[in-house]
Amino acid sequence: MILVLVFIPLLSGAAAFLIRRDAPRRALLACAAIAHAAVAASAWMHPPAPLFGGWLALDALGLLFLSIASAVFLAAALYALGYLPRMRHEPDSDSPFGAQPEAIFTGCLLLFLASMTLICASAHFG
Repeated sequence: MILVLVFIPLLSGAAAFLIRRDAPRRALLACAAIAHAAVAASAWMHPPAPLFGGWLALDALGLLFLSIASAVFLAAALYALGYLPRMRHEPDSDSPFGAQPEAIFTGCLLLFLASMTLICASAHFG
C-alpha cells in the first residue's frame, strides 16, 4: 500500500508532463488527488506492512501527517481545477514544454505529493 501511495502521484506527475491537452491533464490531477486521499484514508483501517526492511513504514504519526498532506493536496487540486482555465498560456522559449506552463504546474504539483508521501513513510532515512 505504501508503494501505491507513492506511485499514484509519481506516475500521474510523469503523465502530466506528457499530456498535451488541458482537459485530460486536469482530470488526471483530480483523479490522482482523489485516489491518493482514498488510499491514505484506507490506510487507517488497514495499516500497511513495512517495506524494504523497515525503511518505509507508516507509523501513527507518519499516517497522521500523510493524511494531512493528502487532504491539503486534495483541496489544492480541486481549487486548481477552477484556477487553471483562467491562467494565461504564454509561450516560454526556455521551457522544454514550450507553451505548456500548465503541464509544468500540474506535473510538479503531483511530484511534490509523491515526495511528501515518501517523506511521511520514511522510517530511517534521517
